[in-house]
Amino acid sequence: VERMYAGKTSALFCVSAEIGAVIGGACEAGRRTMHAYGEHLGIAFQTLDDVLDAVGQQSFAGKDVRKDIERPTVVTLLGVAQAEHRAAAHLDSAAKAARDAGSGEPLGAFAGYLTQAMQMKLFEARRPITASQ
Repeated sequence: VERMYAGKTSALFCVSAEIGAVIGGACEAGRRTMHAYGEHLGIAFQTLDDVLDAVGQQSFAGKDVRKDIERPTVVTLLGVAQAEHRAAAHLDSAAKAARDAGSGEPLGAFAGYLTQAMQMKLFEARRPITASQ
């Protein structure tokens, strides 16, 4: 499933990261490192999006939910807890790639921001619906 994510959502992150490396004049090794950054970031993003689909309430998720229940995702194959764990590992790998590329602070901060934003969205989406909502 993560290979599918790498060819899908993560490919967009890879292209964005590599374009930045090219514009910045990075060598081939730097471009490969930025590709790895984008790949890990994209896989984490898609995995957390699948968690949101599985556990979120539509009114808080900001999107239709439960639409992926019948297709293979990290969540449907491994469960929510393992999916969240794998997403965190990919975010850590993205931050490491950013450090390896010499761009650790701003790119690592973006990975951290993405983590916090998705955690907040997951927290909100898991809230029980009350009569006033």
